Amino acid sequence: MAKEDIVKYQFKKGHKMATGRPEGSQNRSTIARKWLAAMTKGINPETGEEQSMTLEERMTLAQISKAISSKDTPAYNAIINSAYGMAKETIDLTQIAEQPLFEDVQKDNSDTEDTEANQEE
Repeated sequence: MAKEDIVKYQFKKGHKMATGRPEGSQNRSTIARKWLAAMTKGINPETGEEQSMTLEERMTLAQISKAISSKDTPAYNAIINSAYGMAKETIDLTQIAEQPLFEDVQKDNSDTEDTEANQEE
């Protein structure tokens, strides 16, 4: 394909293929953070009194309550991961290196320089 043919199909400067999200509009995470920060009235589980708290705090308290009352393991994991971060999985590479990847393949003891020389001949 000649360069002239390629240029014909390139994007034109200032031309948009799709409209996309309008400029200046907020993305989903910005909107979510705004609503999670909204103040609402809720019952504090420690004091049992109604008080003003963010929606995020109320949702967290509901998740904790669900984890405790119904012994919901996924709810417990979500709270612990939010508070302390998800645990990193470690892999011990020393055990993997000692085992052959393919049991039926014989170990090649030939020197790489010798095989390259034989291939050139």
